[in-house]
Amino acid sequence: MTQSNFIMLPTVDFCFKELMQNPKVRKGFISALLNLSPDEVEDTVLLPTLLSRDSADDKLGIMVIV
Repeated sequence: MTQSNFIMLPTVDFCFKELMQNPKVRKGFISALLNLSPDEVEDTVLLPTLLSRDSADDKLGIMVIV
């Protein structure tokens, strides 16, 4: 790979998160992790990762499940 065609590695958190927005990519990733055929994965769902604040002074919470 040369510098001119490098975009971003999927190991970069932002890149991975954007890739997982695509249902086909998500299904393929899950099936590869579980050593299943993509046809065996019925559905995938993305859950919200930002936790709500009770007041304006609260810190922003981000839930990451790996």
